[in-house]
Amino acid sequence: MNLQYLYNEYLNIKFNRDLPASHFDYFEYDVLEDGSAQLFFVDQKNEAFLEWAEELQPRDPYYTNNPSWKPVLSSFYKQLNIYDEQTFYYLLFTINSTTAIHSINPYNAMNDFMKNYCFFQLAQLSAITRLNDEQKRQLKDFFFFLYLYAHPVNEETLYAFSFNGQDLVHTKSNIQIEHYFNNYHDYYSENSEKFQPQLLIAPHKVMACKNLTLELLRAIESNGLQKSDIRAFKGNRKEIKQADYATRGRHGDRITANKRC
Repeated sequence: MNLQYLYNEYLNIKFNRDLPASHFDYFEYDVLEDGSAQLFFVDQKNEAFLEWAEELQPRDPYYTNNPSWKPVLSSFYKQLNIYDEQTFYYLLFTINSTTAIHSINPYNAMNDFMKNYCFFQLAQLSAITRLNDEQKRQLKDFFFFLYLYAHPVNEETLYAFSFNGQDLVHTKSNIQIEHYFNNYHDYYSENSEKFQPQLLIAPHKVMACKNLTLELLRAIESNGLQKSDIRAFKGNRKEIKQADYATRGRHGDRITANKRC
């Protein structure tokens, strides 16, 4: 999926621009009763992109005495434990929820603005020519921290990931996030029958989710973006910033938690 077209539609709905809708192969935005909107499968309107793996969320080992199970992808990553697996799931949810449009209220207005603002800044950071590599690295760490903080995530997830060059990695294990997400989606696609009824979408739709998640991840990493994409992100960032002035005028600058992973 082309992120430029996706975010054109995102802004079209979020800021009521009344422009012709964009059409995608697998997903389309649907506005809900509370004014929020999510990406749903075109031919499966009751299943949202953000929620496809909701029933596959790993059990929380903090609520179990002597947890003894292994992570789902333990055969791929021997160094991964069940506590790490939780943070990977929360990261996946956080990245996927970048596509969601929330109903804005005084309690989430600033969080919503900051998460999206940081996403767009990360997406076009590598194209900035006035900064040296060290300055870009520092800004990348700064914006990614705020991106997670504004979601908001829990403390373990907030500090679990970092950049190794352009690549986002799990700091403790050095697992590259792109590789993990690839294996994660491939595993559930190839073993879909085993995980029914928790997995309610077909294998080819799992792969469509993978492709979109990896596009979002690459934007955060500022990897593989074309010049046209970067120009679009700059334009989208300006629209978000302009619209936020009106939002802050109505709701104030308060930052509070919305849904914490």
